[in-house]
Amino acid sequence: MPTNSALEATRILRDGGQFQWYVIPLLAFVVYVYAVEIERKNWNLVFSGLAF
Repeated sequence: MPTNSALEATRILRDGGQFQWYVIPLLAFVVYVYAVEIERKNWNLVFSGLAF
């Protein structure tokens, strides 16, 4: 049986009110930048971004 803190964390995680919609365009922009840099074969920038 999960602890009370685990149940509370699960409830907060599944709460849709915590989601911020600005995350989706930001994630899409990051994926676009990685795709462009991989296409240009700029591996230094790709790996430094992954390391960050």
